[in-house]
Amino acid sequence: MVQQILNTFFKFLFFSPTRDMVLHQTQMVSIVLELLSDKNPNIRVLVNAILDYVQIHDDTWKQEIKAKRY
Repeated sequence: MVQQILNTFFKFLFFSPTRDMVLHQTQMVSIVLELLSDKNPNIRVLVNAILDYVQIHDDTWKQEIKAKRY
Protein backbone atom coordinates (compact mmCIF):
# COMPACT_ATOMS: atom_id res chain seq x y z
CA MET A 1 0.00 0.00 0.00
CA VAL A 2 2.74 2.47 0.95
CA GLN A 3 4.66 1.67 -2.20
CA GLN A 4 1.59 2.36 -4.35
CA ILE A 5 1.01 5.72 -2.67
CA LEU A 6 4.66 6.67 -3.10
CA ASN A 7 4.54 5.67 -6.76
CA THR A 8 1.48 7.88 -7.31
CA PHE A 9 3.19 10.76 -5.51
CA PHE A 10 6.25 10.28 -7.72
CA LYS A 11 4.08 10.49 -10.85
CA PHE A 12 2.61 13.80 -9.62
CA LEU A 13 6.12 15.23 -9.59
CA PHE A 14 6.57 14.73 -13.33
CA PHE A 15 4.14 17.52 -14.24
CA SER A 16 4.83 21.12 -13.31
CA PRO A 17 1.35 22.14 -12.06
CA THR A 18 0.96 19.09 -9.81
CA ARG A 19 4.64 19.21 -8.78
CA ASP A 20 4.30 22.78 -7.53
CA MET A 21 1.15 21.98 -5.60
CA VAL A 22 2.55 18.81 -4.02
CA LEU A 23 5.87 20.40 -3.07
CA HIS A 24 4.47 23.61 -1.61
CA GLN A 25 0.93 22.87 -0.43
CA THR A 26 1.21 19.41 1.12
CA GLN A 27 3.38 17.60 3.64
CA MET A 28 4.29 14.80 1.24
CA VAL A 29 8.01 15.55 1.15
CA SER A 30 8.15 15.48 4.95
CA ILE A 31 6.36 12.15 4.96
CA VAL A 32 8.72 10.76 2.32
CA LEU A 33 11.70 11.93 4.40
CA GLU A 34 10.37 9.94 7.35
CA LEU A 35 10.36 6.82 5.17
CA LEU A 36 14.12 7.03 4.50
CA SER A 37 14.69 4.49 7.25
CA ASP A 38 11.87 2.11 6.30
CA LYS A 39 12.81 -1.55 6.66
CA ASN A 40 11.43 -2.44 3.22
CA PRO A 41 14.23 -2.05 0.63
CA ASN A 42 11.75 -1.39 -2.19
CA ILE A 43 10.30 1.54 -0.24
CA ARG A 44 13.80 2.94 0.40
CA VAL A 45 14.69 2.75 -3.30
CA LEU A 46 11.51 4.59 -4.27
CA VAL A 47 11.98 7.17 -1.50
CA ASN A 48 15.52 7.90 -2.68
CA ALA A 49 14.33 8.29 -6.28
CA ILE A 50 11.61 10.70 -5.17
CA LEU A 51 13.99 12.74 -3.06
CA ASP A 52 16.54 12.91 -5.89
CA TYR A 53 13.84 14.23 -8.19
CA VAL A 54 12.63 16.77 -5.61
CA GLN A 55 16.18 18.06 -5.15
CA ILE A 56 16.51 18.66 -8.88
CA HIS A 57 13.29 20.66 -9.07
CA ASP A 58 13.10 22.52 -5.77
CA ASP A 59 15.94 24.35 -4.05
CA THR A 60 13.83 24.94 -0.95
CA TRP A 61 13.72 21.25 -0.14
CA LYS A 62 17.27 20.56 -1.32
CA GLN A 63 19.00 21.58 1.92
CA GLU A 64 16.53 19.78 4.19
CA ILE A 65 16.82 16.57 2.16
CA LYS A 66 20.62 16.70 2.34
CA ALA A 67 20.49 17.27 6.09
CA LYS A 68 18.16 14.28 6.66
CA ARG A 69 20.16 11.95 4.43
CA TYR A 70 23.55 12.59 6.00
